[in-house]
Amino acid sequence: MQRKKEDAHALIDGVAEMDSDAEKAFCRILPAGAPDNGENPGKIYLALRKMEDPENRRKECEFIYHLSRPMLDGLSRDMMSFFMELRVKSFNVDKDPRVRRERMAAVAQAMDVPRSLSGVLSTMDAALRNRNILGLRRALVALRKLERDWPSIRRKVTQAPMTPVDAWCARLSSVRDLLATLRRVS
Repeated sequence: MQRKKEDAHALIDGVAEMDSDAEKAFCRILPAGAPDNGENPGKIYLALRKMEDPENRRKECEFIYHLSRPMLDGLSRDMMSFFMELRVKSFNVDKDPRVRRERMAAVAQAMDVPRSLSGVLSTMDAALRNRNILGLRRALVALRKLERDWPSIRRKVTQAPMTPVDAWCARLSSVRDLLATLRRVS
């Protein structure tokens, strides 16, 4: 019991020495690669977060938000313009109404991805208001993954031959796989 009290005092002293910043205190108390002596690092981190100054939490949330917002805006603009061009292009390709409907349905389903980015924006705004660092980090990771994968997906869709409609629609439906990544954020 005495050891637990000493550990708690060490935590409080660690946070106080680091200007009530949980990240700095955690790195000082339990540096990377150091043995944890059977203690759960997650519990230590959460205990430090509870003692943290709310101003530091606000700064960290704003930092993560301002990192991810330009990514979100750029992806949203790029995807929306690409799908609008694709919609115009695919509408004028076919004369057969059945084939045109099939193509347009595939494009309409793919346009759910840029629309879901607005849901990610509202999730990020709510996380910023509530000082939810983990929610903002989750959004940042998803946006980085999306930003990394988008050029290759765009290239695949652009280079797909238009003639077999089923193959073209299947290639375009791979865009909808991005929705799974975005749904994890929301």
